Amino acid sequence: MSGSRACAALGLRPAADAAGRAAIAPLLADCLAELGSPPAYPWLDHYGREPGRHAYLIEDESGHVAGFALLRELDAAAMVVEVAEFYIAPAARRGGVGRRAVVALRQRHSQRWQVETFGDQPAAVAFWRAALPAQAPQDAPATVPGARPRMAFAWPAAALGVPAGSARLESHDPGWAALFQRERDRIAAALGTAALDIQHVGSTAVPHLAAKPVIDIAVAVRNPAALAGTIGPLVGLGYRDLGWRSAQIGHFLERTGAAGRTHCIHLLETGSPHWQDYLRLRDRLRTDATARARYQTLKQALAADHADDRKAYTRGKHALVQQLLETAAPSSP
Repeated sequence: MSGSRACAALGLRPAADAAGRAAIAPLLADCLAELGSPPAYPWLDHYGREPGRHAYLIEDESGHVAGFALLRELDAAAMVVEVAEFYIAPAARRGGVGRRAVVALRQRHSQRWQVETFGDQPAAVAFWRAALPAQAPQDAPATVPGARPRMAFAWPAAALGVPAGSARLESHDPGWAALFQRERDRIAAALGTAALDIQHVGSTAVPHLAAKPVIDIAVAVRNPAALAGTIGPLVGLGYRDLGWRSAQIGHFLERTGAAGRTHCIHLLETGSPHWQDYLRLRDRLRTDATARARYQTLKQALAADHADDRKAYTRGKHALVQQLLETAAPSSP
């Protein structure tokens, strides 16, 4: 089985082993010197040895190491992650590597983020103001007598949930990719070989595209008998079986939370043209900025006109979706 992860153009390489820590060490020394901090950093060796600590090397599009990131989960439930250190080497700056690295990290860590930087480092403060979404709350600089001022930022956890009938859209959150991957792993464990493929589809699978905060998942099965055998295990995961909807939608299941629908599953036979359509539309919107902008403009207009009528919102997208599919390339494997 394979999943489809939204991915940044740059590389994000886990580096919590001894070799990774050795590669991070000189970059960390440069980072501390640039910040005017003491050179001793006893915590680096804790990465890879303690649960909840994550170290990454950031590689540019050419595969060269451009920086590193250290993240630490602050609570036992892993609901909050602290960006303990984040550094892009001077030679790699001004090209968007840092912002793309933030997106790539969010695609792996969808929890609430906490970030602190020194308030007397204007470049760092400006970076985090630009890299985090506009709605991320910013605390006033912390002032402790005799200590350097600090500026704190937060990025709320990626959230899901739309009430029944609502067409409410939200700005894209890269954390949706992590939420899909988590759910994909649950589905794969429950279905085993009955699921030939599990893919993230719909607008939450497309970076930079506004979406209803619902994870759409397409699951490919071999034939109707295999499809019937998947229903029980999915219901066991908390999904509600809504039955066969249409050749396009397939057999449909939903999972809900306090805020409404959070996940939905489309069960389709792998040879179905509609299985391919889900992938082709997603891939077209991921790679074609002009098509993505057209689609987003239409979605936003329809959501404004039909905020509480999801069926009318969906009908309004049909013609453009068909246009985009007519000129879309075959789906990637």
